[in-house]
Amino acid sequence: MTQILAIIVPVFAVVAVGYLAARWGWLSAVDNSGISKFVFVLALPLLLFDSLANLESPGVFRWQFLLSFFAGSFIVYALGYFLSKWLFGAAPKEQAVFGLGGAYSNMVLIGLPVVSAAFGEAGLLPMLILISLHSVLLFSVFLLLAERGDPGDWVRQLRLSARQLMTNPLILGLLAGVLARALRLGLPGPLAEAVHIIGQAALPCSLIVLGASLREYKLGGELGKAWAIVALKLLAQPLIVWALAFHIFHLEPLWAAVAVIAAALPVGVNAYIMAEQYQVGRATISTAILVSTLLSVVTQSLLLSILL
Repeated sequence: MTQILAIIVPVFAVVAVGYLAARWGWLSAVDNSGISKFVFVLALPLLLFDSLANLESPGVFRWQFLLSFFAGSFIVYALGYFLSKWLFGAAPKEQAVFGLGGAYSNMVLIGLPVVSAAFGEAGLLPMLILISLHSVLLFSVFLLLAERGDPGDWVRQLRLSARQLMTNPLILGLLAGVLARALRLGLPGPLAEAVHIIGQAALPCSLIVLGASLREYKLGGELGKAWAIVALKLLAQPLIVWALAFHIFHLEPLWAAVAVIAAALPVGVNAYIMAEQYQVGRATISTAILVSTLLSVVTQSLLLSILL
């Protein structure tokens, strides 16, 4: 238990510092926006580049790892999509948002720090592989469902998303890291150290950003819907991925553990951006993000105590 606390407590303590700094006025919305931009435009892309460029090759590509995680994600997405209609009478766009909330993990802001603290650099490779595909696949499904009444519109949205993805700093950092690793290109010593220093700022800064952002999320009036999303995210998804990774595909323990930890992460903040864009389910997703993030302190601790 001491080992688990040593992993979890520092991560969520930094989140708490960010929240308190925002609540007490030490960190304004403008300040947090600047830190967030630094994280996503500079620090995280350099961390991804540095990690991928210097990681040892995994040897054999584990397609079962991707299938375990993403099959679990899409099963939960489908559950959320149809349950929201059956239980709450949700309209199609709200169904799409509901499913996304149940399936979309906070991979970067919480996933990377937790996996890094628990498994070290060995856990970064599988986590980075998931991050590189996570938004692409889930947002594509979301757009298809949200725009299913207007094929022309979802085609336009997919083209726009593809253009945004190809200019996304995180994607560019991932691609540059993969290319550098494949071609065995190395940066000169001082430049490599500078990249490493900036990249190391990504994880603490991302936790500060998350903590400060939590102040913006409120407990809304859609508590029943929000709790349903939280149950899908923190219970159903990790259980399904656990069954697939450990008992169907029999992945090696490290890769299976990372898949389960990633599946059990709280609702990702980008789900709220999609709800905001479509002006539907905003209170539900906001509440689900807040509740799932707070509960993930417990759920991640329990999972790590089993997996480690």
